[in-house]
Amino acid sequence: RYKADPKLRNGVHHIRGKRNALRKEGKEFEEIPPNGKVLSKTLTAERLAKLNNIGFVWKVSTTPRLPWEERFQDCMDYYEREGRWPPQSAGRLGEWVHSQRMHYAQRDANFMKYKARQLDVVGFEWTPRGNTRVTWDEGFEMLMDYGRTN
Repeated sequence: RYKADPKLRNGVHHIRGKRNALRKEGKEFEEIPPNGKVLSKTLTAERLAKLNNIGFVWKVSTTPRLPWEERFQDCMDYYEREGRWPPQSAGRLGEWVHSQRMHYAQRDANFMKYKARQLDVVGFEWTPRGNTRVTWDEGFEMLMDYGRTN
């Protein structure tokens, strides 16, 4: 939906993810302690109200979820056919792949115990091609290089 603006897409994705995580904890928003700092990614009561007031859509998926095993098989079929893992842009299957990578990155205990092993066995790529992780220092150096040339 936000393909033309990746920053907006990522921001909306983060907001929805943050709300889902808070709801799993039984919370609607993040409490800020007195004299506490409000970070840019903090979902405060005020921010939640602002989003609700503009009609922010919290849940966009109306399609029924397929069982994990079916998505896994779809992923394997894609790999057999294309010779690579589905990119995030591959619709629902791409979203599923992204979700698996997120669970892995967060070291989700249930995921690591049961599902990560199945993906490991088939050689699943946990970091998409071209998206290798860099340390903060490496990223800062890249930013400095960019600033010197632009």
